Amino acid sequence: MASACCEKAGKPVVHEYKSVGVTEKSIDNMDVYVTGSGTSAVIFIYDIFGLKFNQVNQVADRIAASAGVVVAVPDVFLGQPWPMEKMPPKPEDNLMGWISTAGSWDAVSKYLNATVDMLKGKGVTKFGVFGFCWGASIAMTAGKDTAYSFVGGAHPSFFGKTKEFSEPVQVPVILISCKEDPMEEVKEVTDKKPFASKCFYQRFDDQVHGFLGARGDYKDASVASRAGEAIEVIANFVKTSF
Repeated sequence: MASACCEKAGKPVVHEYKSVGVTEKSIDNMDVYVTGSGTSAVIFIYDIFGLKFNQVNQVADRIAASAGVVVAVPDVFLGQPWPMEKMPPKPEDNLMGWISTAGSWDAVSKYLNATVDMLKGKGVTKFGVFGFCWGASIAMTAGKDTAYSFVGGAHPSFFGKTKEFSEPVQVPVILISCKEDPMEEVKEVTDKKPFASKCFYQRFDDQVHGFLGARGDYKDASVASRAGEAIEVIANFVKTSF
């Protein structure tokens, strides 16, 4: 469950990093961090900490540069991510209740669509969706639409409904999972699909849930090294998937 992963992994880490991209406004006035250039784009769905911590910007910048694509990070929580005073979440904080509303497909899909429309206005023609933690569930749901070239995520949380999120997917999948994160069950499903050979799965079981997101302590050389490996894996997948 997402709440269990969040509780075990602990609080996010303040990360000093100067982003190379820019924050723009989508057609519905939502902030979108945009980095890179090209006619293909990966849309990131961030973790519960939103854009308050800039590890996601660094990952976006590095994948954009390595893969030669645009990476866009829409602020789907509209500046209101999960509050720090509720970390780690207690049962009475009802993290899952919050995710099921603020982070539901019904709530988030309109912002995903707005980001696609904004990028189309910049000449982007191909799209993939990649989520972090709960965001991977949004990416997988988007994968029902073959308009996307691929979907996937890092340290995914599927709330005990892994098969439900996996079975409808109609495009290649990439998952970067940590210890206790789902992966094998997704692979079992996609191995039976016609695009199975285009999927990619890798575990980083020596890393904490969230190491590519707000919990990534890049001051730790071992974390930075493993994050770099994961970023290159994702970038290579992106290059071959568009």
